Parts: sequence; C-alpha cells; structure tokens
Amino acid sequence: MPMKRDQYPAEWEAIAQEVKEAADWRCVHCGRQCYRPGEKVETRKRVLTVAHWPDSDPMNVAKENLLALCAPCHLRLDASMHARRAAGTRRLKRAKLGQLGFAVLEQGDGDV
Repeated sequence: MPMKRDQYPAEWEAIAQEVKEAADWRCVHCGRQCYRPGEKVETRKRVLTVAHWPDSDPMNVAKENLLALCAPCHLRLDASMHARRAAGTRRLKRAKLGQLGFAVLEQGDGDV
C-alpha cells in the first residue's frame, strides 16, 4: 500500500534513512540484507522500509517506535491492519450501494 506522505512529518525521509543506516540496511526481523541507495539491483536483496510499531501513528517517530523491515516483513506486520481497513471499506460500500449494488460491484460491473 503506498504511503500517504501528507500524514508523515516533513523530515520523514531523513528519519527513515537514519533508521535504515542504524540497522546496517538489514531487516531487523528476518536479518536479510537489503538494498542500499545507488546499489546495483540483485535478486537476492530486498527493499528496506521503516515500520511504525507498536504505535502505527505515522507522526510517532520516536526511535523506539521505528523498525527497519524488508518489504515482505513490513507487509506481514501490517496485514491485520490492512484487513481491518479493507473490511471497513467493504462495509461502507455495502451501506452506500445496498446488497444488490455491492454484489454487482464485486463482480466488476459497477463503479463507486
């Protein structure tokens, strides 16, 4: 899921860079080595991201709330949050369209 940059502090890029450098460009969960900026792409390496945990608020940039995670580990960490948001979106669409309209939308024949 793309990040919504307007929800992050203006200095987010520098903060994220510091977290990644402190982790030596390794995922703190699985330990895999990830790409460094400007490094040649290798299929064995992954993209390193910075996750907010345990507080998922993007404005909480306290060092103890930021984890350097490879993209797959970050997605697994956020999976339950994404599932809850998707369920909420489906509920809103159902309420707006009614059951019949939502069934059509799920089949790809409708637009919200």
